[in-house]
Amino acid sequence: MISAPYLEVAVIVLGTIILLVESFASQLDRRVLGYTALFGLAVIFIATFFVAPQSSTASAPLWAFYSADALSLFFKRIALATTAGVLVMMLDFAPSIWLPPSILC
Repeated sequence: MISAPYLEVAVIVLGTIILLVESFASQLDRRVLGYTALFGLAVIFIATFFVAPQSSTASAPLWAFYSADALSLFFKRIALATTAGVLVMMLDFAPSIWLPPSILC
């Protein structure tokens, strides 16, 4: 079973890796990055169904603000599905957004 905060950490790590690869790999097709991000979000979406239930007493007092009940997981799934939908729409426009450096100067 997966602990609930690891889902947010996974999304942040996935987004950071995608942004770093996009920044430093100029010859890479952006659709590959879109498909990679879409696959990563699909894995995280599936992982939301395997979240371990949290006990009512928090082990650390500062984590009392965090909740991983059914309602919060429902809205996490909506956010992940919406992000995946935006990535699917982005795939059509990925090749046309890039401008060569000679046009920008």
